[in-house]
Amino acid sequence: MEARLRQALARAEEVAKALADPSTAGDPGKLRSLGRELTRLAPLVQVAERLQKLKGELGQAREMATEADPELAAMAQADIARLPSEIAPLEAELYELLLPRDPIDDRDAIMEIRAGTGGDEAALFASDLYRMYQRFLQRK
Repeated sequence: MEARLRQALARAEEVAKALADPSTAGDPGKLRSLGRELTRLAPLVQVAERLQKLKGELGQAREMATEADPELAAMAQADIARLPSEIAPLEAELYELLLPRDPIDDRDAIMEIRAGTGGDEAALFASDLYRMYQRFLQRK
């Protein structure tokens, strides 16, 4: 998982540099594909940075737990108790983000929703289905 994470973070950095390059602006297809790739990698980068920060805080807390000052040691112990419960969900999310994606996921789709036969119930179902898809796409 670590190697795949390093590879994904390096790719995100490469894509960001390529988007910053003025020659990329002249090629709309390349600009679009790089923009989509950066959008796909952005959540992974954010979760990885947050996870690295929390792991660093946990390491500092473990070092501070051995201090002679009892107040400082107590604060460090509280952090040691709190941080693993924050790290675990981030690791699970990061694992999910690192799973290989379906190459068809980024393609656009056109969907037609019609009531067809069935009268008012079919029309109500079609409108409910349409609203459901709208809400789903707004969350993405």
